Amino acid sequence: MKTRLNKITAFLTGILCPIICTITTTAGALCFDISDNISPKQNLFVSDRVKWSVVTQTVAPGSDVQIDIIVRNPIQLKRIEDIGISVDSPIQIKGISPTCPAYNAAISSSINGNTVSFDINGSGSASGGEEKEVLFSLFLHVPTGCADGEYAVKWNVNDTIAYEPNGQAYLPLFRDGRVIVSSKPITTTTLPIPKPINGDANGDGSVLLSDAVFILQSLGNPDKYKIPSSQSEAADVYERGSGITSMDALMIQKFLLKLISSLSAE
Repeated sequence: MKTRLNKITAFLTGILCPIICTITTTAGALCFDISDNISPKQNLFVSDRVKWSVVTQTVAPGSDVQIDIIVRNPIQLKRIEDIGISVDSPIQIKGISPTCPAYNAAISSSINGNTVSFDINGSGSASGGEEKEVLFSLFLHVPTGCADGEYAVKWNVNDTIAYEPNGQAYLPLFRDGRVIVSSKPITTTTLPIPKPINGDANGDGSVLLSDAVFILQSLGNPDKYKIPSSQSEAADVYERGSGITSMDALMIQKFLLKLISSLSAE
């Protein structure tokens, strides 16, 4: 009974939101249109919408492929019901991840043809993870002989309702993806890796005071600040080979003040 009531509440919210938007816009408030790829009843009056996106990939015929679903602007979500993903034929769905670590949740699923339907049930303390964290993965098979082209990976969310830990109904913004099938060899161009710049401890491509600060931070709190291995040689500008010390930070500061002409680490 509670689930049916929550769904009715979400439906009424979708109807009332345009009215509320009109009133608040007149009063000078900002109204957001966040309706792409979701049905009208799922338009919620929010400015920071959780975004679930299917990652598009290019594969060859005869391949098994893992498609990741990533989250943006995560919030706490405890339970999602009546959600699904379908793929265009002849792409075949083979499975879905059993868990959703970003929400500390278990996934129960069933496959019917080219559609997988599933529910997600998490703990009340689920934080939602970090920006662009992988929520879960979809496992597909591209049959041998599949024609080259783009095949849609679509969300089925007409009846979907998500709940925050406090029981409030909420719904992410869902973005579809694609499987691009190409029988042509995928060629990549390997670019030469540029040699690190002496003094560039943080790897941003330039020598600034922040590099000296970063060296000191790495010495004072190595668990939190760690110089990338690719930049360790570039950071060792004082008696190279002796290890990174505060003297390396001092040399960078002298270079920036033009007290020395270079950081050759000779």
